[in-house]
Amino acid sequence: MPKTTKKSKFPTELCIFGRTVKVEILPVVAVEGSECDGCYDPETKTISLAEKLDEESRFRVLIHEMTHASMDISGLSELIPDVKMEEAICVNMESLAAVLKLRA
Repeated sequence: MPKTTKKSKFPTELCIFGRTVKVEILPVVAVEGSECDGCYDPETKTISLAEKLDEESRFRVLIHEMTHASMDISGLSELIPDVKMEEAICVNMESLAAVLKLRA
């Protein structure tokens, strides 16, 4: 069961393929100097989500970043030489998760 904070039902930790991945909500998330909605850091095994997002958007971005994390931890990201292809896979998973959430 993922750990959550009292203020939010979003997890503060996840277990992906047996590895702990931390989840943090930050006032600003930036990658290479550009502000974004979220990111996954493979060095620290941390997913960062932007505080400005509403709950539905934060869920969508969490799924997207979890996909990056699972691809990193499983080694699959090393088999995909094209960054754009990995990003397309993550966007696809994010879209499927949004459909499932709407039906729940």
